[in-house]
Amino acid sequence: MPIHPHAHPQAAKTLGYKTKEDWDESIDLPYMDKEFVELTHDEKQAMRLVGLEPLDKFEDIWWEDCDSVSKKAAKTLGFDEHEWDHDYAICDLEVEEKNWNQLSEEQRKAARYFGYNRSTWDEVDYDDDDSYTSDDDEKLESGMENLNVEAGSGKKPNKKPGKPKPKVKFGCTTMFGGEGGGEFDDRFHPRIKAITLRGGKVIDGITILYSDGEETHGGDGGGGHTIILKDGEYVNYVKVKAGDKLVQHLTFKTNKGQELSAGGSGGLLLDKEGEDFECRAPPNNQMCGIKGRSGKYVDAIAIHWGPIPK
Repeated sequence: MPIHPHAHPQAAKTLGYKTKEDWDESIDLPYMDKEFVELTHDEKQAMRLVGLEPLDKFEDIWWEDCDSVSKKAAKTLGFDEHEWDHDYAICDLEVEEKNWNQLSEEQRKAARYFGYNRSTWDEVDYDDDDSYTSDDDEKLESGMENLNVEAGSGKKPNKKPGKPKPKVKFGCTTMFGGEGGGEFDDRFHPRIKAITLRGGKVIDGITILYSDGEETHGGDGGGGHTIILKDGEYVNYVKVKAGDKLVQHLTFKTNKGQELSAGGSGGLLLDKEGEDFECRAPPNNQMCGIKGRSGKYVDAIAIHWGPIPK
């Protein structure tokens, strides 16, 4: 939800709000009708400061119809066609895990193009003033006006009539298991092609082959069990048995009726027998990744849900 404009009065004025009543009554202002390429960088930055998302201007613009400059900036931050057309936010991308000073020069340039500076990227207090100078001593307008000109000088991009982009919802289950091992997060992937579990009394390890890479977590003990998913097949049910320390048993079921199970119920030297938890995908969703903790074993796991690709 947008924050109150009084937190950043100069930003609110830049967008055309003159009074608190203007904001509360949601009056129509010129920036609202502009396409992204028509916004000045001051307007993009001001939108972020009052809690609005400039990227929402691309909501009904498909990847193939996006202007070349905006597409280049999006690619630099980690977007691809799937993520763009399914309305991923920047917070869904790996780059969001970096602090401003960890970004490359090109990534910072792309972030500024979308209205960020170090304060708004790192989510620290912003000293709102007339100049909009960022706390890394770089004028936000520096070099940005040229990008906007390259992006189309106000030319509105083509839209696909009668075919709005889906409102995609991503979710994640609670974390099941203990607090040992190191954190991992596979994040979101379009498709899972195969899953391999290794387990005995507990889940020793898990390997997931995604359509865009493979991830392995835990150790190599226990017996191996693999399920290969066919085209159009996806995981929509997961059962987890977890104790206070470890994930003890996992079951994956697909929409085509395949099932993969491995593990046990703990042991005196490992973990006391845990509880069973059933996780079902929301409507029109699939398992699209996992996160958790692992070391020698899989200590904890949570399931990412996401849209089923069409």
